[in-house]
Amino acid sequence: MSTDNSSTNCGDLQPALIGDSYRSQNGRTPFIKRLFPSNIFYTRLLHIFCRASRLAKQGKYDNTDCNRDTHQIFRCLEDVGIRFEIENMTAFKNLNTPCVFIGNHMSSLETFILPAILLPNRNVVCVVYKGILKWPVFKDILPSLNPIVVSKTSPREDLTHVLSKGHKSLKQDASVIVFPQGARMTEFRTEDFSSIGVKLAKHAEVPVIPIAIKSDAWGKDGFPITYFGKIDPAKTVRISFGDPLYITGNGKQEHDLAVNFIQDKLTSWENGDKTTPA
Repeated sequence: MSTDNSSTNCGDLQPALIGDSYRSQNGRTPFIKRLFPSNIFYTRLLHIFCRASRLAKQGKYDNTDCNRDTHQIFRCLEDVGIRFEIENMTAFKNLNTPCVFIGNHMSSLETFILPAILLPNRNVVCVVYKGILKWPVFKDILPSLNPIVVSKTSPREDLTHVLSKGHKSLKQDASVIVFPQGARMTEFRTEDFSSIGVKLAKHAEVPVIPIAIKSDAWGKDGFPITYFGKIDPAKTVRISFGDPLYITGNGKQEHDLAVNFIQDKLTSWENGDKTTPA
């Protein structure tokens, strides 16, 4: 059953993500927010980051705070006109074991929005690039959330580290979020989608849940930081969770199923957008 929520108050920290799916209410966005969505959103985002950094420096930032802040980011995006469509959340809500989430990486949006969706139901840790730990604010916040850090310079060492620390996190009942593409890509190229998530799931004997993500409403053309590009409310954010895949054999079949799920969803969304009347 789809749950609509008409509230676009940035301070409302309880999005209606309680059912199987979620669709943002098609309310009218005030003119000033439609005119300057990026300026308004990033001003609010900076405030959230600074507050989180201050708490982290005091040793007072954890997943509870992350849950609150990512919910607020979710609401702030809706407040400037971004609309979300999220489906099949029961794929992880009905799961009685930790899992490995593997999704395509289209923009920075999923980095902040997936915790808002997942944290109310399960503890999660993310695989992140170590370069982000050098950024102001992030260097304070991220260590508080115990991420799995990779270098991107040695795939073999990264795999060993992900298998080791990821296995430990999963055994402690924390699910792991992995973006196997490594970098943000608007186009989904199956050859760039590594099997690192499936290998971790096989190693820890837990299922994989694929996630198809269309998040180009958050641009990757930002200056001077490319991660923070133009916010485009004309584009709908779509997130779909696949059913759990339990690894058998060497995992190639499950990897292919996950890739096909993501590819099929992205193609379906693209075709649907082309046929939707303006």
